[in-house]
Amino acid sequence: ENVIYILKDYILYSINDILNTNDNFYDTLKNLIKNDFNQSDVNALKSIGWDLNDEYKLILINLDDGLYKYRDMFVHGNRFILDHPMYLYSAIVNSQLILLINEKNKDLKNINNSIMQFIDEYELRYVIGNLKNNLMNFNKTYLLCKWILDNPFTKITHYEDNITDVIYDMACVNKFIDILIPENIYKIIKEDEENNTELLKTLYYYLLEERSLKKAGEQLQVHRNSIVYRMGKVDEITKLNLESAEARRNILSALELIKRIYPEYMK
Repeated sequence: ENVIYILKDYILYSINDILNTNDNFYDTLKNLIKNDFNQSDVNALKSIGWDLNDEYKLILINLDDGLYKYRDMFVHGNRFILDHPMYLYSAIVNSQLILLINEKNKDLKNINNSIMQFIDEYELRYVIGNLKNNLMNFNKTYLLCKWILDNPFTKITHYEDNITDVIYDMACVNKFIDILIPENIYKIIKEDEENNTELLKTLYYYLLEERSLKKAGEQLQVHRNSIVYRMGKVDEITKLNLESAEARRNILSALELIKRIYPEYMK
């Protein structure tokens, strides 16, 4: 009995702390949305067992007809019914439901299926964004998803005839689209900045010239052996898969984005 008496307040306070922490993370999610993440948010993250480098995804859903129509999706008025501190937190901003999902703790197949059932039932427009194992990518991912929902391509006349220009123009005007650029590419940018190399430009011309050492060397006005050395450094830093034609196209597309968004890296 003495042990129970001694522990009861500790247990009570611990339970209250857990409940308060869960509520606090809703404030953290709001700070992520505002790009105002701070140390108290890091603490709130750790207290629920989450980490900045967990595997995260964001789902942004348009609620065009008011919350009452979708009332079976929510409890207590505006709390998404599937919210759970192990794997999902949500917020509503300007008639858009934001779902932040941590995929490390649980098999989320049933959760994802339930979300898609709501989307299918109400024919909701939505976008899914991958945070690339970095919660600090939240704001850019959110802004990109919001831009796509707010500016559907169906509003663009004959967009299928100039989709490349549309995407590039979007990239130039809205730099948040750099979330589409693979993390490995940023490693090359960092190497160029720190050591005054030209690895990014070398990779670009190497792929643009369909892996021709001679043609890439001519573009950069260097000997082909220099291209071999630089590409060896690229491989050492990134381990990019350049054997796959699809992978090469994707990487080249990312480099084209960088060329438009950050032309200084390609000078």
